[in-house]
Amino acid sequence: MKFRNLFLSAATAALLLSGGSLVGSQFNLTPQAKADVDVNISVGSFYNDLAPYGGWASYGGAQVFIPNDVDDDWRPYTRGSWAYTRQYGWMWNSTEPYGWATYHYGRWGYGQDIGWYWVPGRRWAPAWVSWRRDDDNVVWAPMPPRHDDVDISFNLTVNDPPDYGWVAVPTRSFLDVNISNVYIRDDYERRRIWQRARPEGNVRIVNNVVVNNVINVDYVERRTKRRVDVVEVEKTRDRGQAGRRKGNSVEIFDPDVKADPGAKPNKVVNLDEVKQKQQKRRERMQAKEQRQNDKAGQDKNNPQFGAGTNGGNESPIEADKLRKAERNKNKKGGNNNNNGQDQMDQGQMDQQGGQNNKKKRQQQQMQNDQTQQPDDQAGQNNKKKRQQQQMQNDQTQQLDDQAGQNNKKKRRQQQQQQMQNDQM
Repeated sequence: MKFRNLFLSAATAALLLSGGSLVGSQFNLTPQAKADVDVNISVGSFYNDLAPYGGWASYGGAQVFIPNDVDDDWRPYTRGSWAYTRQYGWMWNSTEPYGWATYHYGRWGYGQDIGWYWVPGRRWAPAWVSWRRDDDNVVWAPMPPRHDDVDISFNLTVNDPPDYGWVAVPTRSFLDVNISNVYIRDDYERRRIWQRARPEGNVRIVNNVVVNNVINVDYVERRTKRRVDVVEVEKTRDRGQAGRRKGNSVEIFDPDVKADPGAKPNKVVNLDEVKQKQQKRRERMQAKEQRQNDKAGQDKNNPQFGAGTNGGNESPIEADKLRKAERNKNKKGGNNNNNGQDQMDQGQMDQQGGQNNKKKRQQQQMQNDQTQQPDDQAGQNNKKKRQQQQMQNDQTQQLDDQAGQNNKKKRRQQQQQQMQNDQM
């Protein structure tokens, strides 16, 4: 900032000494001249301008902004759309009235006791996010704030965003004008996608300018089957116009923010009330997760599905640690948590296959029984026939025996007659 002011002063002096005039001259500051040529803001401006949309609280050694009137499952970077700018890459255009500040200066954090909060920063960026993707989904999350320095420095020290901060959108819908209509709200499915997606990177600094071109434009065009419009940026002095599209351009409000160590919010919210509200929100979310887990046939105490070993009373941070430990354990054992859904589907298929086999066996048994009945009837007929044949044989045998006896008697009579003849 000092270097730029010195440069401007020297240029102005040179023009005046040469008899030139700034009015109507061809002197151009830079193609990316900041809007703060006409607009000056400080950290205190955030306190005043954001007050109608939320509360300011002292938390973690900093003054943080907590938005009002958000859904229980609300996350940053969900109400708005992405535009690809020639100068900065992917820029987030928020539809929220405080979006000009909270998505371009500073970062979002999450506290288990107060929920989502925003820490002011002094450097403008098209978005402060980390990216992941797979073949079918794009996933992003707000980069956590640095708690040791409210001002975001050039040296981006980034912690891994917690899993509950990731927003997953089918790639075919990435260019939708309202991400809130298309992002995946089912928490089980969102986590499954996040776990499978590969890390792509974070925003980065090039020539002291924050750029956000991690997600490849060609990939988006292939998956959406739409051409990505590359738009130019135009500076605006009205923060309310930030993000407004005008033909092939988009307006941005990006003045430098001056440090103001003595600035404080006019009103600070009661942190205990914020914690009570967050506790109720967590209870509603846990009940919702329970219903989702029951629907998916999962055990609520399985850390992978959003609850913990303590009956679902863990904070999102604690649950996140449990899930990471579970993933590491499965990796060591040769298991892959990313196949959880496939394993569940396979189990359902096996169960269905078993039922089908049982039904098939029952049908086969019925056919066998039906076949056995004619066989049994035929067997009974054969048995009766054999019995009749046996009776006939017995009768024949009796006749034969009778005939034999008659023949034997007749032979005796003949022998006696012969003996009588011999005596005479």
